[in-house]
Amino acid sequence: MKSSQKLAFGGILTALSVVVMLLSFFSIADYALPAIAGVLLIPAVIEMGSSRALGVYAATAVLSFFLAPSKEAAVMYIAFLGYYPILKGAIERLGKLWLEWLIKLMVFNAACLSAYYVVTNVLGIPEDILEVFGAYGPLVLLLLANVTFVIYDIGVTRLIALYVHRMQKTVRKLFHGT
Repeated sequence: MKSSQKLAFGGILTALSVVVMLLSFFSIADYALPAIAGVLLIPAVIEMGSSRALGVYAATAVLSFFLAPSKEAAVMYIAFLGYYPILKGAIERLGKLWLEWLIKLMVFNAACLSAYYVVTNVLGIPEDILEVFGAYGPLVLLLLANVTFVIYDIGVTRLIALYVHRMQKTVRKLFHGT
């Protein structure tokens, strides 16, 4: 892709991601929508490279923070779900599965704790959900979040394969006109 095509493609992906984040007025989707918006970075990474994909992430993050109805969803996108598809490729180039998973889980847990802090202490969103599990609420939720993350990572891997094997030719034809 030429530079102007990459810019247009990045703009389209940014717009799509922001539209997904604008749907966050459904509080049940505070985690699903940032994950979907993040997955839209897969084509950006593959077609434009990690550095330009980071630009798409940054633009979406800023616009989502100011425009998305749910600040919790915006924080989840900014803290982890938005940049993870970019980071995933870099981590998986290490070539040692145990090390890759260790790094992924460490980054995920650090992002979860950071997002939790921002949501509860900076944005002032109440932590009602923690009362459901009693004193062990935060640990139970973190454990469930880690299980969900492993499933999400496997899903992202499959979406990357789907894009490369089924959709990449179509996307390239749209921008190359061949």
